[in-house]
Amino acid sequence: MAKQRSRKRPAPTRATETAQFVFRGTVTQRGAVTFDEVPMTRDSLIVRVDEILDGPPVLAGFAGAEITVQLSRGQKVNTGKSYVFYTNGWMYGAGLAVKCVAVKPDTDLDLRESRQAIETAPERALRERAGRAEMVVTGRVTEIREAPRLPKAPITEHDPEWRRAVIAVEEVPQEAPAGRRRSRARARGRGARQVVIRFAASPDVRWATAPKFSVGDAGVWFLGERTRSRDMEAVRAAAGAAADEYVVVDPEDFLPHEFAERVMTILNR
Repeated sequence: MAKQRSRKRPAPTRATETAQFVFRGTVTQRGAVTFDEVPMTRDSLIVRVDEILDGPPVLAGFAGAEITVQLSRGQKVNTGKSYVFYTNGWMYGAGLAVKCVAVKPDTDLDLRESRQAIETAPERALRERAGRAEMVVTGRVTEIREAPRLPKAPITEHDPEWRRAVIAVEEVPQEAPAGRRRSRARARGRGARQVVIRFAASPDVRWATAPKFSVGDAGVWFLGERTRSRDMEAVRAAAGAAADEYVVVDPEDFLPHEFAERVMTILNR
């Protein structure tokens, strides 16, 4: 008799909605980590990345490398076995450490389901990010200045090197809530629609995946969070962002110009 699939296993579509780094990997050690900065627990794994299925370009170099994977409660794997890991970034340093959102056996069926889910994930992810955003705009960067360092800001090797960028807005497929429209109204009064963002220009590993901008860059920005978390408020404070400015540090916050038409189509359906 064929063994029934557990109902508790995460559906691949659900996992890919939250996972930013998906790969096939072989567990080589349990209770071990790949670099000293990572806290080691019994749920720490060293995993060889056999194939990257989905992930940001900055992580492409980890194909074939061993990384640290931190399992969540209830997730089980065996040493020497291969799995499909759905993960999110955790720590960067002498290596890479990720936290596991979901893990599935590396079978033909599961891999086929994973690939299919990943192929359809971008539109779901885009809608989900737009749903969280205060405002979505298309436009072009017209000005960048170094943001002044905050008084008593600590000096650290992971300094984000905050920059202040002005975006000339072309279209607004998703409006900001009424309480955040004040700055845009002032901008229209000057004859142009603009929004101001702050971003981390540092190439440091801690900020490697944060979008970087130059004058002339065009694209789609997913700005702010409708429900601000404590983490987001802390980042805004660290960046010195004014009430009418946005902070862009997540890879999901920006798409290049070639995606603008697709974003407009999806959000206008």
